[in-house]
Amino acid sequence: MFKAFLILSISVLTVVLSLKPAMAADSKASKKASIPGKMVAQNSSTSIAQTEATAGASLSSADSTASGINLSKIPMSSLPQVEQPAKSFSLTVGAERASRTVSEGSSGSKMETTLLFNPKYQLTENLSVSSRTFFNQEEYGPRNSSLSDTQINLTLKGAKINEELSTSYSLNGFAPTSENNRKDTRFQGAGSLGVKLSGAYTFADLSYAVSYRRNVHEFTVSAAGSPNIRDVVGQTVTADIPLTEKFSLSFAGIYRSSWTYQNSYRQGFSLDADLNFEAVKNLSFNVGTSNEGSALKANGKDSNISFYDEKSSVIRAGVTYVL
Repeated sequence: MFKAFLILSISVLTVVLSLKPAMAADSKASKKASIPGKMVAQNSSTSIAQTEATAGASLSSADSTASGINLSKIPMSSLPQVEQPAKSFSLTVGAERASRTVSEGSSGSKMETTLLFNPKYQLTENLSVSSRTFFNQEEYGPRNSSLSDTQINLTLKGAKINEELSTSYSLNGFAPTSENNRKDTRFQGAGSLGVKLSGAYTFADLSYAVSYRRNVHEFTVSAAGSPNIRDVVGQTVTADIPLTEKFSLSFAGIYRSSWTYQNSYRQGFSLDADLNFEAVKNLSFNVGTSNEGSALKANGKDSNISFYDEKSSVIRAGVTYVL
């Protein structure tokens, strides 16, 4: 499954590299619509942290679908890519409501609201620092609220390969600000490194990113007895497709290879699809669906990867604004 995903990613990049430079020249003549996408991720100017898996997650939460909807714990994919203002400091704020159909025999659906706080400071033309935190409010059961771990990113623009292709690099840290994560998995922090290849074309913005993350826990197992994840290698492929000046489609796929402290290997995935609308400059709305879980079914052979699953998919609607 990992090899298949890697082959698919390489195929996408091969197509990108073979495209004629003339397409990029045409793209400069027409302005692309901003692409919001799924809220729980990061903007186009940030980098590879979008490939990160759940901070301090155990196997039970990172490689299988959680029983509840906790958007801040869904692996990063494509945070609303609203056009950033031309200034040193900016603040992206967002709100998103999500719903998952409950299992047969249960009443109602599981609703949750997620708030995003994402400040960014441009240190130089090529170097920026940003942070990201989420606040979740469940609207079912005991109506629990929670704060996510805080992610801090240092992003460096890399070499420009040609008129369409460019690279970027990131160094990321994760502070254990989530009380649930500290109690459940004894999470103490994490760090990650990543590299991203981006292609800007008339018909779409494409990207491929790879990252390595190391988690630190007080114990090797969670409070529930599930093995904690120590190492995560993530691959992310994204496509942002403008439809009109205001509307666009965005897709993101993440494939995670994870290892526990006992070197047990697991594979996970996350897929997102969104329809986006840019109302005015720096203000956008999105509706979409997300699905995540183990890359393999219970038999360990058949693929479990799909964009939509009636038992595990999340339906989302959100708004994002850049101050």
